[in-house]
Amino acid sequence: MKIDNAAQIGLLGIQRGMAKATQHASEIASAGLAENPNPVALVEPLVGIKAAELQVKASAEVIKAVDDMIGTLFDDKA
Repeated sequence: MKIDNAAQIGLLGIQRGMAKATQHASEIASAGLAENPNPVALVEPLVGIKAAELQVKASAEVIKAVDDMIGTLFDDKA
């Protein structure tokens, strides 16, 4: 895998994770505005937010690994 492809995959993972977190946060907010809020309706969005958080963290680790590889390549060239 090329370094630029890995960086793109990492960035895409962060974007998707943030979009999912935003979507689930909206679902939580909507559930809180209901006249008779159902706590069970919050379970899926809360789990979804946690999954989105983990996706963003994993994608950030990919980008960090790419950054480390680039740094190593520059160190080897110097």
